[in-house]
Amino acid sequence: MVQAVKDFELPYEYMYDAGKICEEYIHPDDCKEYEEDIEAVFSGKKEYHDLTYHAR
Repeated sequence: MVQAVKDFELPYEYMYDAGKICEEYIHPDDCKEYEEDIEAVFSGKKEYHDLTYHAR
């Protein structure tokens, strides 16, 4: 199980609406970097999401 799933009590390891996750759980100062990293994974530029950010 992914650590963020446990830490934030997310329903699944697979995030179907990553933007909503950002709005609810990620600090606003880190949302842009989070969204860019997720997009890089979805577009195939990165193999997996690995980013440190602040939680709300």
